[in-house]
Amino acid sequence: DFFFADYTKDFNTPLSLYAALVACLLYALVKNWPRSSFVYKIANRDVRIELRIGDISKYKGSIVVPVNTAFDVNLNGNVGVAKSVKATIIKKYFKKDHTQVAKRIQKELKRDLYLTQHEGDKYKIGTTVQIKADRRPDAPFYFLANSHRTTDGSRVKAHEDDLTLTLSSLWSYVSEHG
Repeated sequence: DFFFADYTKDFNTPLSLYAALVACLLYALVKNWPRSSFVYKIANRDVRIELRIGDISKYKGSIVVPVNTAFDVNLNGNVGVAKSVKATIIKKYFKKDHTQVAKRIQKELKRDLYLTQHEGDKYKIGTTVQIKADRRPDAPFYFLANSHRTTDGSRVKAHEDDLTLTLSSLWSYVSEHG
């Protein structure tokens, strides 16, 4: 009764205890409700990045598509069953034709912009290629090299250190080239 003596006498009933518990529970639920999107504003730039959890085929804005450093979009005939972002984009916007995507990417990679990004048959981590789909001309896809093929070529491997480089390269590309 030392602190707030005048106020504690009003909260000594079981009903007030239950009301306080319900209020605390509601506050905790609202504060910790799972979010389906996270928006980040890039410092000193007119860019914001949104990470979304959900069906990517329903999103209307630009989409970043992770690929390996060889920009290999062939899914070895598994376009119909694969559940990756790349497979979803190829299925929905390029009529399940990965060769159409590969041709557009290769055409872009021939531009002078990519001369310094080339390392043999691969490109540097963070290399970003923008292409548009005929079925979605208003919002581009950014194919972003974020992983390396393993030596046997059957899988890809991404390193934690490459994440920072990948994201900073993406921000630079978007701010300079749209």
